[in-house]
Amino acid sequence: MVKSIEPVCCKTTKSSVGRSEPLWLVTLLPAPDDDDDDGSSGDGDSTCYAVVVSANHSLLDGHGFYRLHNMLSEGAKVERLDPVRRKEVPGRMLEAAGGEPSLVQVRSDFERAPKSPSFSSSLERVFVCSAAVP
Repeated sequence: MVKSIEPVCCKTTKSSVGRSEPLWLVTLLPAPDDDDDDGSSGDGDSTCYAVVVSANHSLLDGHGFYRLHNMLSEGAKVERLDPVRRKEVPGRMLEAAGGEPSLVQVRSDFERAPKSPSFSSSLERVFVCSAAVP
């Protein structure tokens, strides 16, 4: 199924940024007729449709995607989204966690940090310990 809807989905951030690629797509696809074994849409007179909604991660995170997606529902309230990136959020998350970085932050720091044996071994201990905790 993923391959069949690929043409109506947004491309990756890497292949979209700086090009005229859509960052948000909503596509209505006719459902295949029940008597079509090959999955084709038959005569095109289908009364069933699939709504394929796709967004590029450079535009929206999961929360923003579902806020927009839910606005497509009948009777849903349409609200303006705030496009301003809140740069203070990562610091507030770190503070709320008592100064302990999340594994996502540790991994990001690891990818940016110069590779040193002490840093790598301490990172491995973090992942091993975390994996062992049920």
